Amino acid sequence: MVVRHQQVEILVHPGHKPVTIPLSESVYQVLDQEDKTVQLYFYSLAWMIPVLTTGNEQSVSASLKVVESVLDITPDEERSGAWNMLWDDHAICERLCILLELKELPVVSSVLGEEVNEKIDEHIKEIKKHLSAILDNEKWKNNNHRVFHLLAAFIYAHSTGDEEGKKSFREKIEGFIHELIDPETGFSLEQSIAYCFFDLVIVKNIIETMNGLSAELSIDAEAIEHNLNSHVAAISFPDGNMPASGDSAHGRMLSPYQQKFMPEKSAISEYWRRLDRIGYYRGGAKDDSVHFLMLSHNAESAHGHASPLHTDIWFADFGFLIVDAGGPYKYGSKVRYQWYRAARGHNSLSLKAANQQELKDLSINVEANRSALRGEAFFKTSSHRRSLFSYSNEICIHEAVAAGEEWEIYYNFAEGCEITPLKEGEYEITKHGFDSRLILTTNLDSASLTIQQTERCTGHSKSVSAPSLVVSSSAEELGWQLSIKRG
Repeated sequence: MVVRHQQVEILVHPGHKPVTIPLSESVYQVLDQEDKTVQLYFYSLAWMIPVLTTGNEQSVSASLKVVESVLDITPDEERSGAWNMLWDDHAICERLCILLELKELPVVSSVLGEEVNEKIDEHIKEIKKHLSAILDNEKWKNNNHRVFHLLAAFIYAHSTGDEEGKKSFREKIEGFIHELIDPETGFSLEQSIAYCFFDLVIVKNIIETMNGLSAELSIDAEAIEHNLNSHVAAISFPDGNMPASGDSAHGRMLSPYQQKFMPEKSAISEYWRRLDRIGYYRGGAKDDSVHFLMLSHNAESAHGHASPLHTDIWFADFGFLIVDAGGPYKYGSKVRYQWYRAARGHNSLSLKAANQQELKDLSINVEANRSALRGEAFFKTSSHRRSLFSYSNEICIHEAVAAGEEWEIYYNFAEGCEITPLKEGEYEITKHGFDSRLILTTNLDSASLTIQQTERCTGHSKSVSAPSLVVSSSAEELGWQLSIKRG
């Protein structure tokens, strides 16, 4: 935190630029113009910890004045229906803990005085009302945020000496962690590769916090981490690339440390079978020249990616060919909901009039040798059947769609790919940095096919353009095939 004249600059998160707040202006109005994620981290007040512990008198005083300005935000000042993160669930959980801590620090009373302490008490009451409503809301059931809610409630009970509340919330924290993470694979059940790692860090921090408050949890984090590293290594592709499933950015690679957990080739199918149970169906050709991953997820977790039968395809000496669009890109942005989370951002069946369909039933059956699979997804008004068959340097995709309205499927290619039509039903695919080429052939009528440039998420608010081969039709029933092989 830097104090300059009549304003302060606060680094609310190391991954974002500092926030500049003129002390004479409304904090709410200033923050309302910022990125939603920046707002979240600002309103959490967690940035105050290093200021209070290592800052000089000027920065400590200025930070407490900023806190006072947050406490002074009135309901009349807040924009009705706006997505300002002042009352975001994540932000209020951390802010509650920070405010409880502030009340115990002598420097706070000496700088702010009794009047502001009363404001803190009133604000804590308001947060507690919001938190109680959040704890009763089932929408957070499969989301890591639930553990923030429960920890904040535990810390409030600890602060107020509520022993019964502490016991209850300790048990709920432990139970939720067991629900959030599949112990056999170590994978988070949030249906996102990136969140597997994120959630493990959260769990470790929660364990450390609870231990520090003499409320130990019966969670074996070391076993979870070992299983996660083993299964992450197993789901990765032969060049170390990780799929961008769920809210995962493109470009994540298996680390040298994780490479040490790679199962023996004779055992890897057993690791893949365990991943089947949580919606990741991994397979490939016997000679490792082609690999694939299919998902059964349809926004069951809070990340909301509609990706039933989504398929990643990888070729040796070429890398990723067909991929997930990735995510999350930018919270609150239209493109996140209309592309990155929508079925069209995956190579899943999409109705032109809807970002997502209600899934009635889904099944994926994998051949014993993991070289082929068949998937069926049945929605309220449509269905999609997809079969994959992998051979040496070739993969065949059989598709069948039934729908009563206009529909489309985007085959989203990896960054660096170029698609060139050669003749009716035949395309050449090349990739920057690779000498080999692939040939895609299909029996689809060219009138049903277009090539579009679409987006792939490479990080927060970062994206790159890549081609998509788009199949669209109003036909009530249509079946076709794609063959992709080395040219």
